[in-house]
Amino acid sequence: MTVRIGISVLTGVGLAFAAATAPSRAQNTARFTVTDLGTLGGARSEAHALNEWGEVAGWSDTSQGTRHAFIWKAGGMRDLPPLAGYRESLGLGLNEHGQVVGSALATRQIVAVDTGVVVPGKLEVSHAMLWDRDAVRDLGSGEARGINNRGDVVGRRYLWRAGREAAPVTTDSHISVFEAQTINDEGVIGGAARSTSSAGHFPALLRENRVELLDNFAGGPGGVVNSVSDRGEVVGMTSMLEGEAFHWKQGKRTLLGTMNGPVQFGFGGHAGYHYSQAFSVNNRGQAVGAANVSERGLNDLHAFLWEGSALTDLNRLVDPAQGWTLREARSINNRGQICGSGERNGAHRAFLLTPTAR
Repeated sequence: MTVRIGISVLTGVGLAFAAATAPSRAQNTARFTVTDLGTLGGARSEAHALNEWGEVAGWSDTSQGTRHAFIWKAGGMRDLPPLAGYRESLGLGLNEHGQVVGSALATRQIVAVDTGVVVPGKLEVSHAMLWDRDAVRDLGSGEARGINNRGDVVGRRYLWRAGREAAPVTTDSHISVFEAQTINDEGVIGGAARSTSSAGHFPALLRENRVELLDNFAGGPGGVVNSVSDRGEVVGMTSMLEGEAFHWKQGKRTLLGTMNGPVQFGFGGHAGYHYSQAFSVNNRGQAVGAANVSERGLNDLHAFLWEGSALTDLNRLVDPAQGWTLREARSINNRGQICGSGERNGAHRAFLLTPTAR
């Protein structure tokens, strides 16, 4: 299974609303147990990717106040620091071999191109990173977002084939830009593509340099594919303007809706009070993501599970006595385990959900 990393507008939002939106005890069926993955000594952590072994990759604050990538396994979180010269690292993708990909951030001086003179100010730069057991490799400028079990890595407009040098993602001549988000074990890449004949970008798949635009979505361009299962099922978001999660299989599109009414344009044309985005789909067709549950807009998102019908608020499927508000579900494996982030007693934490025996 390939674990995807998608575009997120969710990081760090809604921390103040945990208590107000917790589900009632009467509605809870406790289908999942919740594991708090902890931190690397700091205040916050987020989980972004999950494999079939139940290992989780993400990032956490350290005791020094910086963010470091981590891999969590067998009850413990392991620090994946950046290479020397980089300030922070983020874990965004993970495969079955325990290889983690993401990015490292550094602050560089600005040098005038024409004179070579250092000018005032600083520039934040990002490099794609691959952590493989005890080794870390700088893949070059950019951000690595997904890795499959063959070791192929995608990130933005680049593709690294099994550790080889980065090559631009190449496409049909009618596509001007392809932004890669995820890659499955068949080598199918998901992301967003910009056509030379239309404005904006659309959810798209890339198979052997041939692009399939999933452009039969209402609401205009701006959508993205966040996850492609090994069986070819696709999930993502239809449009940056409306922001509605979708599921796509063999040419059939299903809009997943939200958890508080139909999607509609928000104030100023941005995603408003009715919004959802799907981040991951497994080989059983189960999808997870985040959606609105109230009129607070992006300040009140809850993690959801989709199993072919309506979105289910994952907060209704865990024991409320543990004090969690699950904000976003980022990845689901074929065993039904789910990772993501939320608040527990006011602290922003990465979590792992494990199905209970029924």
